[in-house]
Amino acid sequence: MKRSTVERLSVMSTLFVLIGACAKVSNPSGGQRDRTPPVVLETVPEYGSKNFRGKSIYITFDEYVTLDNINEKFMVSPPMKKKPKVYVRGKHVITEFTEILRDSTTYTFYFQDALRDLNEANVIDDYQFVLSTGSVIDSLSVTGNVYKAFDLETPEKTMVLLYKEVADSFVVKHLPDYISRVDQKGYFRINNVKSGIYRLYSLTDGDNSKNYNFPEEEFAFMNSLVEITPEKNFIPIVKDTVKVKKEVPKISPPRWANFRQQ
Repeated sequence: MKRSTVERLSVMSTLFVLIGACAKVSNPSGGQRDRTPPVVLETVPEYGSKNFRGKSIYITFDEYVTLDNINEKFMVSPPMKKKPKVYVRGKHVITEFTEILRDSTTYTFYFQDALRDLNEANVIDDYQFVLSTGSVIDSLSVTGNVYKAFDLETPEKTMVLLYKEVADSFVVKHLPDYISRVDQKGYFRINNVKSGIYRLYSLTDGDNSKNYNFPEEEFAFMNSLVEITPEKNFIPIVKDTVKVKKEVPKISPPRWANFRQQ
């Protein structure tokens, strides 16, 4: 009786081992993992098109794609009152406008890292699409860094706003002329800017309004106006006015000097 029970347990144990072994042996080998992000094959209109009058943008890739958190990551500069609809249809990413674009304006569509392939989620880093409703593509840019004043840490989910209207109150009720995001290191870059004089602000936008309208939102601004021209295409460096007083340390004479004096 006992022997029979032991034999049954032995057979059952063997079966479990064999089943486990079979599962390991039968794992298919799919070859090397695809690490190549999707490639843009065609866009309608073409990248950098001028005198655009259409209502949508079609971007065609070489493989099926997906959108990751597109509502948060997608951004248009200059921003629109009604955000465009962005969706996927097979290998196509379609952006449909829900309002008429401004005349004689260069638009930059920031997808950030929202575009990925369907199977391996390989990311297209910082993909941007540019077109103009006028006869020129504005090509100037503004770059800089944003840090918190108290600890010099990088603020999370912070935007940089550029206004051609220099009145301080304008940032409360009106959309900016240009907009960008701060990356994880505090760096920002606003592309396709027209020559002119601007006000520059940074904002942690709590309600996604692109305006400073809540006291809880972190807000900062440059004291001086920013002049953007082909010859002066940068933010001027502000010299630090804090002076550090250096104390000269007192150095004792070496022992050999005292020895020789004796």
